[in-house]
Amino acid sequence: MITISSETDKKRYINAAKRIPGSEPAFFETEVHMNLVNSILHKNFRGIRSYELPGKDYHEFLLKTSMDMAYLHVPWKLGRKEVVDELGISSYAGGLIKNYADLKKIKNPDTDSIKIRIEEMLEALDDTNVGIVYRLYNTPPLVTTAMGYELYYIYMLEKPDFIKDFQKIVNEHVLEQAEIVLSYPIDAVMVGNYLCMNTGPIMSPDAMEEFEYPYLIELVDLARGKNKIVEYHVDGNYTSLYPKLIDIGIDIVQAIQECEGMHGVFELKERYGDSLAFHGDIDVNRFLINGTESEINHEVKRHIQHINKGGGYICGSSHDINIEVSENNFFAMINAIIS
Repeated sequence: MITISSETDKKRYINAAKRIPGSEPAFFETEVHMNLVNSILHKNFRGIRSYELPGKDYHEFLLKTSMDMAYLHVPWKLGRKEVVDELGISSYAGGLIKNYADLKKIKNPDTDSIKIRIEEMLEALDDTNVGIVYRLYNTPPLVTTAMGYELYYIYMLEKPDFIKDFQKIVNEHVLEQAEIVLSYPIDAVMVGNYLCMNTGPIMSPDAMEEFEYPYLIELVDLARGKNKIVEYHVDGNYTSLYPKLIDIGIDIVQAIQECEGMHGVFELKERYGDSLAFHGDIDVNRFLINGTESEINHEVKRHIQHINKGGGYICGSSHDINIEVSENNFFAMINAIIS
């Protein structure tokens, strides 16, 4: 497929976050499967994710895909049990921290690697119009994956003091990491929580207020104090959380999966578009995996017409670009955005 050339420009992302009328829609994906990345770059990287590409290669990938922002994240794989796929990429399989004895074994995260990664990308993107969004650690998700999802929620009911003690330990490192990241001239940060299933929030509003929101608010306040855009990622049906996210100070919500019982993104735009920008919603399964070029083009144009009305839209997938998305369909989305 012949692609249309378009210069990257972080101003599109910034203008979307500010919901400036008449602005062009931005394009930004947080992760693209490495099979597709290798095909586009004509390389053979193994054992890394797209956001871990060497700086010069990541820059080249962003230019070839007309992406306005680079996504950076240096994970702290606290207590995580992982499995490795055929490309050498590890993914989450469960948690290992179960009791107070395990808490005593927690080692500080490698903050030097955060500095090295950001500085590498700032150098690679120097004299370009590509921006940077950095995904911050957040205390509740770190504790959740370190324990394992099921045990975390059981302990919320049966041993809440353990959860709180664990969160307190982790949060010291989370804030240290945030201060380091925010000291650099990046454009935005991304934060998130594991709050929702496809049917709605996984816990009660009271539980979220007790175990989740205080840490999210702390990070958002830090970022906004440094005049950074704050983007919020959450999977599932989080329609009921929008008023809270606005109150906390979120600028952009991502990735807007279509779930049964969830208000469609066009309705969400009507309700909350004066306070929030929207990122995503091009359905991965329906369109990017199984759609035709014509269907993808129509869906992207439909989103731009409705969601970018008055500004405030960053185009992208409803989650990320997984192994089943063909290169042809990926570029069909890109061409529809930039043409």
